[in-house]
Amino acid sequence: MILRDLNKIVVKFIVGDREVHLPCLSLVSDRYLAKGFMGIRQAKKNIGLFFVFKESKNNTIWMKNTYLPLDIIFVSKEGIIVEILQGKPVDETPIGANIPSKFAIEIVKGFVKDNGIFKGQRIKIEAM
Repeated sequence: MILRDLNKIVVKFIVGDREVHLPCLSLVSDRYLAKGFMGIRQAKKNIGLFFVFKESKNNTIWMKNTYLPLDIIFVSKEGIIVEILQGKPVDETPIGANIPSKFAIEIVKGFVKDNGIFKGQRIKIEAM
């Protein structure tokens, strides 16, 4: 699947014997990658943003002008969760995995804990 800006996708997490589905919008271009959840003051806990970085490397995200606490899930090009971090509102300190990542998922804080998402888990991406 070729992802473009604002494609509607579903990220599937396999948690035990169940699948957790997370609808997302994909962000590919620099214009959208730089913005993320900036300026948004309310969001649903079950809709995320799926960042597609240009390269698989130690990519970072910051929380400039982001008013919501976020769970940030970094994913390798193979689809493995390599790091899960929490973004603090309006913190401009870059945060990222110490392992190369090709993708990141931003979701309102609490999604990871509420759904049993963990580091090392494989994800699947499908078009909506």
